[in-house]
Amino acid sequence: MQMEKLELRCWDDHVLPGERINSPDALFRCPTCDKNLYIQNIPDPSTLDAGKRGNLDFWDGLKRVLPPVFFQERVSMGEGNTKLVESTENQAGASDLVYFKDESQNPTRSYRDRAAALLVTHAKILHCKEVFCASTGNMGASVSAYAARAGLVARIFSDKNIDIGKKAQVKTYGGVLFDSYPSMNDAMDDCLKQQLAEGGYQATAEFNPLSMLAQTSIAHEIVAAGVVPDEVYISIGNGGTLFSLWQGFNDLHASGAIASVPKMIGASLSAEGQRISPLMESKYSQRDLMELAIKESGGEKIEITEGEITSAISTLARTEGLFVEPATAVAYAALKKRATRESSVKRVVILTGTGLKALNVIDALINRVSSSDLFVRTKMNLRLKILEQLQHARSAGLHGYKIHASIFKEIQCTKQAVYHNLKLMEEKNFVTSKDEQGRTIYNLTEKGEEVLKLLSRLVELF
Repeated sequence: MQMEKLELRCWDDHVLPGERINSPDALFRCPTCDKNLYIQNIPDPSTLDAGKRGNLDFWDGLKRVLPPVFFQERVSMGEGNTKLVESTENQAGASDLVYFKDESQNPTRSYRDRAAALLVTHAKILHCKEVFCASTGNMGASVSAYAARAGLVARIFSDKNIDIGKKAQVKTYGGVLFDSYPSMNDAMDDCLKQQLAEGGYQATAEFNPLSMLAQTSIAHEIVAAGVVPDEVYISIGNGGTLFSLWQGFNDLHASGAIASVPKMIGASLSAEGQRISPLMESKYSQRDLMELAIKESGGEKIEITEGEITSAISTLARTEGLFVEPATAVAYAALKKRATRESSVKRVVILTGTGLKALNVIDALINRVSSSDLFVRTKMNLRLKILEQLQHARSAGLHGYKIHASIFKEIQCTKQAVYHNLKLMEEKNFVTSKDEQGRTIYNLTEKGEEVLKLLSRLVELF
């Protein structure tokens, strides 16, 4: 298949011919400098002048870069062209303007349907029978749905922490789910290994530059709807989504369709947070591209606490009628945390997925768990397990790495979360620490023993 209109690039200006993307080997890093690859798509400005089109078909926006066979063989369920929802604050006469790009309007209720449509179409063109995808949830669900429509088998690799709502989606669409991996790094490693061994198509977002190309369409649609934002807020995990949004706006600027590129504001979970899989960075991170996009646009990264995420979910639902999942809510939380009231500033928040996929959040809201912290049970259980490990170790004590290794199978948490909670409990004199041969060893105090007994009783209430 000829791909003469397509070029694979890295930010160091190394260029590879488009035909390389047809190789069964996953090509996602530059063979010269090992940086992540992306695909440039300079759109036709006549189709994207702000306010003239209103709607922009997802596939039409790719005609300049993809060969005709993609449009002849496309696997589509009406993805893209999602609504840009104006905030109720605008109607109340706010000096600045806020809009929500509601990606939950896609067929499987997340922005990943754009990438899945393009990747599964490519797999079909290449006559692949199976698609392989490592995902924490949304991408796995999308690939499973589109593979089912194309008559292909979807093999989805995830860690033990995959959200039950997304797990249900994968299985309902007929995807074959492998979710016994202790971490996403392990899941991604095995997905790549099995795909190369069996000759299937690699549909993992981080392993396939077509996924970022698909997501540039979000930026194109925002401008086609008549809004040229000054700031764009989006959650960040491995970084590829933020870069693809920036790339979309950057390509629009290069085409002359917009006068300037908006600041890209990346929202992430603070170090004290527990595990929210889509916000965790893997070893296959695209953070180099993300950092570049933030720097080039004059944007910034904002850390959000779990309490702020919970508040954002509730506020969006109650004031805007928009119900989002936790990994999406961080973007709105960042807006509320950062935004100053400036006249005529336009801000767009990317809502990547619906809260209907997050069954733990639904359960908490239905049962009226305090909106100050939906994650209280997770925090309490983590601290309980840490104290239990120290109690079992007695006077010998334990270092943080050993504690994490001992409790990880039961509570999927990061090492950073363990050390953060140890620090907090040391400040309260529940634990003490000492240095032994270059390692910090922790011991339980008498006060910690009392707290352990209390926590054990409180956990029974949940």
